[in-house]
Amino acid sequence: MAGYLSFWPEGPQFEWQDKSGSRVDEKTRLPFFVWVPSPKVTDTSNIPTIAIQTNKVRLVDAFRIMDASVVSARFKAIIEEFEPNVHQFFPVELRRKDGTPYEDSYFIFHPTRMAPCVLLSKSKISEIVRVKVGPRTGLPNYHVREDEYVISRPAFGERKVFGSLFLGGGGGDALFVSDAVMARMKAKKLTNLITYPVEERDEPWVFEKEAPELVEFLKDKPEIAAEYYEKYLTVL
Repeated sequence: MAGYLSFWPEGPQFEWQDKSGSRVDEKTRLPFFVWVPSPKVTDTSNIPTIAIQTNKVRLVDAFRIMDASVVSARFKAIIEEFEPNVHQFFPVELRRKDGTPYEDSYFIFHPTRMAPCVLLSKSKISEIVRVKVGPRTGLPNYHVREDEYVISRPAFGERKVFGSLFLGGGGGDALFVSDAVMARMKAKKLTNLITYPVEERDEPWVFEKEAPELVEFLKDKPEIAAEYYEKYLTVL
């Protein structure tokens, strides 16, 4: 059984010093968002490298700074054990409030594997929220309860760490991991992580069946549909 992985919002608070670390900043736009999977990054010029702590909470194994997910060397080691050289880890220097650096190694984590696999017809949808303004008015966003995900095993295949369309209501702070990865994280007692069991089923993922409202919305909007298929319905 796979797992749904997220992290607690509480934890150490930091501010980036050299880049914005923001997905919407025009000058130094971060090329990804938290740990939402996307293709590997080749231009790293906008990825921040230095962060200074603003509180005195001790370091944990996974937390968020602006729009980036920051993880420990222990977290990285587990991911690399199961999927070596697949995902990206960018070294960062964490500093205390007084400017002195921590000795611990930390990284911005960018997962790169994705497969549409959430069986919405079997999962527990808490609500469908539609965009109310702009060119995407009417676009449905599906919100699924964290402990009620059902996913298609044929759709995600041999992936061990991956994201999916309809994951976390677009929040970006959730990820699927295999049962072996989840077990290893628990055995190593990684801190600040939340895990939920996810049911797997041996049935295919069919877009028209799982998200008929979205299919209908995209029919008459070719430009939005092209972007949506490229960004969210791709398999990595």
